[in-house]
Amino acid sequence: MSQKIAKFLNSPLCLLVWGFIFTTCVGSYINNQYHEKSWRSKAQFEIFKEQLTESKVFEEELLTLASQRFTLLERVYFELAAYRLDSARATWKEYYVIVNLWNHAINANRNRTALLFGEAMSKALLDDTENQSDNPKSLHHRFRLAHYSVLETLQCMKSNCESENRRKNLDIAREHINLLGVVKDELSRDIRRAIIQKHENLVTH
Repeated sequence: MSQKIAKFLNSPLCLLVWGFIFTTCVGSYINNQYHEKSWRSKAQFEIFKEQLTESKVFEEELLTLASQRFTLLERVYFELAAYRLDSARATWKEYYVIVNLWNHAINANRNRTALLFGEAMSKALLDDTENQSDNPKSLHHRFRLAHYSVLETLQCMKSNCESENRRKNLDIAREHINLLGVVKDELSRDIRRAIIQKHENLVTH
């Protein structure tokens, strides 16, 4: 019996059987590895796609709100510069509705910015270390300075302050609004670049 087994093990038929078993096992392993890699790649693609979509939606929400606040604040300034106090006061009320929306959402927006674009970008939106800074880099605190400079000008004109003080306040407010516009445009540009990079990563994935 043992001789028959030994003869079979040394026969071409045995080699054929072992070869079949080996190739079947290897083929099955390679196939499983391929499908697992394909599944992971597809899952990662869907994650990238979802993040890109969320980034675009957030970009529109954040920058629309920032633009609304900036535009209305600048309108108040223009009304004051033209000595149209009643119109300036009416526009300020309209502006303050947006201010409330901005302040209510700022912490959540900072967190979303960090999640979608990184910590550096979130600090460009709001940096808590700049609460008392008179030369902040973040958009939120640039809004703070521009906001109070325009408000001070409005209060000055409401109290019939001297023309010299009015002119000085208008000049300060104009400077803060200009700096605010620069910071707003820089953040908008950086977010747009980050989204373009996300799109390129998705395409080349």
